[in-house]
Formats: sequence, structure tokens, C-alpha cells
Amino acid sequence: MATTIEQEQLYPINPSTFHWMYVFRNNTIVSGVPVPYWNVSFNAAIFLGEDYVSLGSMNNVIAETKTVPNNAGVGIFNLQRFLESYTAPQYNNYLENSRPVRFHGVAGTTDIYFPIHVIDKYSQNDNCIRFVKIGANLNGALQPNLPAIPINGTATTSNTSLCFNGYIQSDFALTRIGKDFGFDYTNAYAPISPNSYGILSDAPRWSNNQTLQYAGSKEYGVISFFNQIFNDIEKPDGIEIVGFLSDGTTESFLILNIDANGGTTTLNAGVAQTAEHILFAGVFPGNLRQAHSQFAGWIQKGLDCYTFRLYKDKPAPIKSMSKSAPQYDVCIRCEGESPILDTWKYGERGECRYDTITACERANYGCERCLDHEGNPTGFYRWGPFGPCIYFDEEACIKANEGGGPDPDEPTIDYLSGAHKICLNCDTQPKGFIPIRITWLNSMGGWDYYTFNMKSSTQIKTKRNDWQQLEGSWNKDSWNPQGFKGGKKAFSVNTIRSITANTNYISEQEAQWFEFLINSPEIYIIEEWEAWRSATDIQKSYEKYVTPVLLKTSSFKRKTVANDNIIQYSFKFEQSRTLNTQPV
Repeated sequence: MATTIEQEQLYPINPSTFHWMYVFRNNTIVSGVPVPYWNVSFNAAIFLGEDYVSLGSMNNVIAETKTVPNNAGVGIFNLQRFLESYTAPQYNNYLENSRPVRFHGVAGTTDIYFPIHVIDKYSQNDNCIRFVKIGANLNGALQPNLPAIPINGTATTSNTSLCFNGYIQSDFALTRIGKDFGFDYTNAYAPISPNSYGILSDAPRWSNNQTLQYAGSKEYGVISFFNQIFNDIEKPDGIEIVGFLSDGTTESFLILNIDANGGTTTLNAGVAQTAEHILFAGVFPGNLRQAHSQFAGWIQKGLDCYTFRLYKDKPAPIKSMSKSAPQYDVCIRCEGESPILDTWKYGERGECRYDTITACERANYGCERCLDHEGNPTGFYRWGPFGPCIYFDEEACIKANEGGGPDPDEPTIDYLSGAHKICLNCDTQPKGFIPIRITWLNSMGGWDYYTFNMKSSTQIKTKRNDWQQLEGSWNKDSWNPQGFKGGKKAFSVNTIRSITANTNYISEQEAQWFEFLINSPEIYIIEEWEAWRSATDIQKSYEKYVTPVLLKTSSFKRKTVANDNIIQYSFKFEQSRTLNTQPV
């Protein structure tokens, strides 16, 4: 009497608005042979939660539904409407004391919170993604006049899937294997190779899955990415930032994906928590300049563009120090006559006073804790002052370097995404136009950004509630005329502000990107970075940086160079908050 799953999700991760189709079959029960059943139905319980281990608990059942066998004798369930209500965008910083999310260096608390767009480094997610699995069984009655009850031996459970806040794009080609179908989001969006897109965005893809965006030197923004998909991908160890300075030089630094930065040093055992599966990272100029002094220095020196790229640490090959070229001071064998022939020295100018290379190395090297660019200790160790920061503890560092150190010529990281570029061209506007920075919820549940840097206009629309006021004074021993009384008065005034913003001339790829803006249910205006003075000032971030707006432009023409020669768009945004003046 076993119930079989005829159809379920082909891939382990899907958006909440996908076709969550499940088909169950039990020919023995449905056919009634050899034991007949009446009022047969297939029943499905939907388990949804953020903890993988306890997912099967009845506390995680969000809904139960049933259906009768169709003409093919199977029960078909579409669970999309149930699931799409249980994921949501990330609006504010994630709150966990062991993985503090910071803004201007101040950690978020239950009383101090801030928009996700302005975080310093990393943040986990609250409701962007959830574990899902389906438990099914059949109900039936042995007599036509009896109520249907669960039939023993018919229970089954689907595979566990991940459901994230998003929607599938209409031009995505679905893969079908057997009866199961889906879209491979892991290969399309996860950080798994140097040529991977790696981020949850709809921004146009150029060669090698790279993006090109523009921003001002004080403008905020975050990216989001899959930090884990069950055990299918490796956790990124950080983000590499490479700056291209105006003098033609390049500099770089790393943003480590560790607990102290709001990320995850080590994932929970197995695939425990959905909070770790999607991370947000502040990689736009406003975020980087408030969290990284090196980036602020780039701004002062002159920064044209920079790239960000997800990476994974890899162990460096060990090269014997006794044979390595003296690019920096290492232990080398002394040359000359006895008695110094069998001795070792530290560097070319060192004294020949060590009997063995090991004695030389241990006296002059050793494992030390790595520091970040601001001089703060990290969770990594390296061998000596020149070694790469690739060891998670001191013991591992010592064992790996018995008799030699890492080869400085070998790269110590593997890239997990393309190099996404951001160019700073939005500070100086033509004719002094004021830039308008817009963010919207994209199809992957993350946030995309665009700065409208051409002409913009603001319109104020008011609605007045008038009333007729009596002239003069009527509540005294005589009537007296009073100039401010009489005639019509405005009891209250409600004001709505709308902004019309224009793009510069853009490419066809950017034009297609705006289709996601038109379709987005969440749109905001983002204000610029400011130099805060104290933690008290930071509480102003609750209201200051994010203003919700409605997109009043309701139609969109996909322009091309062939048809339109040049491509430029105008959008109208309306503030969704009404300004209510004081009553009189």
C-alpha cells in the first residue's frame, strides 16, 4: 500500500511563486483491490521552517490540504499559494549578538536597527528563504457510511527543498527530467566558479557573467548571495575589493565572511539554519567608506572604478624555505669554508648562527594571528610576516609549516564569481542635476539599484479640507469683528510629493533591466552617506535613508538602438507617505 511520489521539485531551490507541484500515487488504495475503500482522498501537510533538524515537527505544519484522485488515479497538489506567503524581503539588519551587523561601526540591537541598504559589511537574512517538505497520506473508509480516516501504511515524505522570496522570469527555459521540471538556480546564480554570476540580482550580464554599475562616492547599496544551498556549494570566505585609482595603480583588500563581520565563520552543522543560506553584503561606496579606511583613502586619492568578487580560500602549496628565492628574508644556507658551511642564517645579511634550517625558522618565524586593514585581529593565522592568512587556528598553521612556509608566488584564493564592476561617475552631474538613487526588489529577492543622474523635477500636490468659519466673536458679551475670522479656512492640508527622473543614454541591456523595476512591488529612494558623530546619531537611520515610493509610470517600451537610435527613459515616482499638516 506504499504511496509513491510521481512528481516533485527537480532542483533543490526554487522561488516561492514557482509551480510547486506534487503528484502522489497509490494504485492499491485507489483501485480498491483487494480491499475496497470509500471516500478516498490524498492529504498533504506542508512543513515549512528555518531549522532543518526540526523541520518534520508538527509545529512547522503551516497548512493541510486534500484532493480526490483524478481520472489517472493520482492526487495533484499545487502549493504555490501556501508558500508565497511565508517568505519576505530583508528590510533591516539581521539581529544576532554573536554575528553583529554594524552601521558606522555600531552593532544593531533591539533598540538600534537600520535599513539593510546601509550595513557596514555582512548581514544574514530573516525571512528570505525557508526549508520546505511535504508529508502525504491517504484517507478512506472501509464502509460507505463511515467517516474517512488515515489509512495505515500510506504515509510518505517528499525531499526537502528551499523556497526563497522571488519569482521565475518568463524567458527562463525549464529543464524536464522524467516528470519533474524546474530551473537550475544553483548554476545560474550561486557562487561556484570564477565565471559564475554569483549574486542575486537582475543587473545586466556582460562577458564572463560580470556586471557594470554606476554610483556616487557616497551612495549606499548591498548585494545578496547564496552562502549555502544544502551541501551543494561551498561557503564563500569573503569578498575581494579591487580599486582602480586615477593614477593608474590598483589596490585591494578583503571583506572576510566571518561572525565578527556579521557573516558566518563556520556554518552550523549540516544545513541547519536558513538565516545562513542567503547573506547581504555592503559593497557600494557609502557602505565601504564607512567600514573600511582603505576605501576612504581611495576616494581621497581619486578612485575611478572598483570590482567586487566572491572568493574561497585554498591551501597554499608548501615550498621549502631553504630553496626559496630570497624575495624577502628567509632562512638560507650559509656559503663558504668551515666552520660556517653547515650553518644557516636569516636573510642575506643574517648571522650564520643556526645549526639547522628548522632552528633558524623557529627562531625567526612562527605562526601569528592575522590583522585586518584597520589593525584588528581576525580569526586567521599565517606563517611569519609574509605568509597568506589561510589557517583557521595556530596548530594547523604550525603543522603545515614544519620545515617550510607557503609559496608566496602561488594564489591563495579561488574566485567564486565574476568581477562585478562599479564606476564612480555620479558625483559630478551635467548642469548641476541632483542625482536620484532608487532601489527595488528584484526577481531573486535581493535589491537592485540605479542612480538617475540627469534632469529631475519635483511636483507637490495638495488636498485641502475646507470649512466655513463664522466672522467675528460670538462667545463674549458683545459681537466684535475680528480680521482673522470669517470666510473659508483650510482645516487640514495633505501633501504628496512626486519626482520625475530621467536616465542618461543607456545600453539595450540596461533598458531591459528597467523591466524589473516596472514589475517590482517594492521601490525606495535611498539617501547618501553622512559622517555620523555618535551612536545617538545612528538612531536617525530609522527614517533618514529609506523613503518608500510608488512607481506611477505604468507602461514601458523596450527600446533598441536599431529602432530608436538612442535609449533614454523617464520615470515618475510618488512618495507613498502623505504629509499631514497640523489642523486649525
